[in-house]
Amino acid sequence: MTLLTRSLVSLSIVALLTGAILTVDWLYGISLRDPSYLNGWLLLICVVFLSLYNLRKKLPFLPLWDVSAWLRLHVNIGWLSIVIFLAHTDFKLPNGAFESLIWSLFVIVAGSGILGLLISRIFPARLRRKGEPVIFERIPRFRRQLAEQAEALALRSINETSSASIADYYAARLRNFFNGPRN
Repeated sequence: MTLLTRSLVSLSIVALLTGAILTVDWLYGISLRDPSYLNGWLLLICVVFLSLYNLRKKLPFLPLWDVSAWLRLHVNIGWLSIVIFLAHTDFKLPNGAFESLIWSLFVIVAGSGILGLLISRIFPARLRRKGEPVIFERIPRFRRQLAEQAEALALRSINETSSASIADYYAARLRNFFNGPRN
């Protein structure tokens, strides 16, 4: 299944679940019950599940699906939890200090999740367009190639300009920079 197809299926499922949850929330409200009780428990279940993704990443040896399936579930339940949160708060801003604190923390965490999702979708595509993909284990080799190119340019500048100022600057400042560790 392609990424687009998988995304459309996921979006459809989240949209259906969103409609179902909002409908149940509305029905719960017109039956003279407090819908905040129901969607509060749903929100707690979602948050606990979202927290389990981090645990799953740290325990890759467990035979509980692959991490990419967990990521897809994490993203979809994350979107769903935002809808449940909005329903739980009646689409209103908080009133008291405690509500404001909890509301702000959820908004910050949800915002960081959305930002992380955007970064993980946009940056790899941009890096691929700029050249070959950068694999973490290959970074030292790229650094070494860059250092060799810089040294070759500094040495070539002696012949081209009849001056050793660039080569001296390279020897005084840049050689240590390229040879030192960069954490």
